[in-house]
Amino acid sequence: ARGTSPFRPDRSHIHHLLQDLGFSDVSALLIILGFGTLFPLFGLQLSISGASEQFQFFIFLFCFTVYCLGMNTAWKIADRRSC
Repeated sequence: ARGTSPFRPDRSHIHHLLQDLGFSDVSALLIILGFGTLFPLFGLQLSISGASEQFQFFIFLFCFTVYCLGMNTAWKIADRRSC
């Protein structure tokens, strides 16, 4: 979509964003692992608790929206810091 090869390296990955925000490599890894563990456990807990699939779906949509807004804000902050 951008007119470049998808195999060309770039800095659009989340670990690069965290590094641009000032986190070390290890801190970035721990943040990614933390969220990568937290959200599946939250989903599993919802399922075990007997929450309806419709409720789980709306929780997912809410989390996805918050994630998108948060990432958009984080990229703007990182862009301002790099200038």
